[in-house]
Amino acid sequence: MRFTVLVGKTFDPAMEPAVFFETDDLEGARAVAMRMAFDERNQVQVWDTKYDEPVADFESPRHRD
Repeated sequence: MRFTVLVGKTFDPAMEPAVFFETDDLEGARAVAMRMAFDERNQVQVWDTKYDEPVADFESPRHRD
């Protein structure tokens, strides 16, 4: 899977974010991350495993190849 959605809790900074969802589809990862981010207690990050970096811009061509 290329994209991983990681979710942690803001009220427990010692807890490392855990894998919540994995997919090869950037739009699917974005949709799941957006739903999880509606809960202000969640700390959400989408990771691109191809480049081993977080996705900062979902519109970037770098993550769409």
